Amino acid sequence: MRSPSHLAAETIVNFAENGVPHQVFIDLMKEGLDAIVDSLLDWDGPDAMFRLWYTVARTGAVVAARLAREVGGEARSRNFFVKDTDIEDDDEDDLDATIDNPRSIAWWGDEVSGCPSTLDETVMVMLDSGFTPRDCRVLADKLHHILKTSVNNYVHRYRIEVPMSCIAWIVPG
Repeated sequence: MRSPSHLAAETIVNFAENGVPHQVFIDLMKEGLDAIVDSLLDWDGPDAMFRLWYTVARTGAVVAARLAREVGGEARSRNFFVKDTDIEDDDEDDLDATIDNPRSIAWWGDEVSGCPSTLDETVMVMLDSGFTPRDCRVLADKLHHILKTSVNNYVHRYRIEVPMSCIAWIVPG
């Protein structure tokens, strides 16, 4: 079971054509964008850096990627995966999306420098080391890129988060 659930583009069109006012979707989209921006720009409070670390880890699916790297070939069978946030989840056969997005897939960190391979992991390591975005311009710049990517993905994917909802897969037995 996952919470909260998301409305895909097809569902939004279906609801809109069946009488749900368009303002409902606009309000949900605004709330989602505000939540993304607020979670990455909230740097005040006693546990602000922990919340930022958690948000970056969740946004970049860093924990799942680390687990997938550790188990190697067993990653798929253990349901660990490296989530590509630029490609729509529902369209597994979209080869054009992969061709239009030519970039390497991050895996292990650099053997010489020890620098993590993804931007999200780099930010998390910097936060672990005690840097803060207020005091470190490099960290703030990396967070800016993460924020920009998160907002662009949210807007282009049309997957609106529905608060206080959940989704579950049920297999009859």
